[in-house]
Amino acid sequence: LDCLAEDLADQKSESLLQKRVIFVVGTTGSGRTTLASKLAASLKDTHPGKEVALASLSATLNETDTKLRSYGRLLNITVSQITQDMPDQQFDKMTDFDMMVVDVTLPAEDAVARVSQLKQYLGDQDTAVVLSLPGGSSAKMIALTVDQFAILSPTIGLTKLDECETAAAEFSALAETGARISLLSGTK
Repeated sequence: LDCLAEDLADQKSESLLQKRVIFVVGTTGSGRTTLASKLAASLKDTHPGKEVALASLSATLNETDTKLRSYGRLLNITVSQITQDMPDQQFDKMTDFDMMVVDVTLPAEDAVARVSQLKQYLGDQDTAVVLSLPGGSSAKMIALTVDQFAILSPTIGLTKLDECETAAAEFSALAETGARISLLSGTK
């Protein structure tokens, strides 16, 4: 287990909280929005003098995520909405904040394409990608999900750990995919 833990733990996880823009990707129901909000809260605590914001990257402006807006009100931080077709230069105007956590609600293929473009435009040193993955996912689901987002080189945020068990088979599947875990989170 110690060897497996060494293989899975992202040794650079501390640097995640230094990035200007953090994209949180994952499938619907993976705990992505809650994880994005928790990351924003952590950034706000870690950097008290900086302005932290939340954003939703979706297909259209009509897709308002009420859960994300509720978290924003609770944390007293701005929540913006970004559309998939927004030009990169306009995205720069949206990031007038010191740090931003972006909940990417697009389907996997669209999310990979758009986040890749934005990472290239903003630069790797200022951006990070976190893949929200429920702790109770099967080994097959882990392999499929990690493969879908592999091009983004995301770090893993295991979510919903208070709702389900993660066993040796799941940790082995994560290790086999070469995944690195930076965050552990429960729903509550």
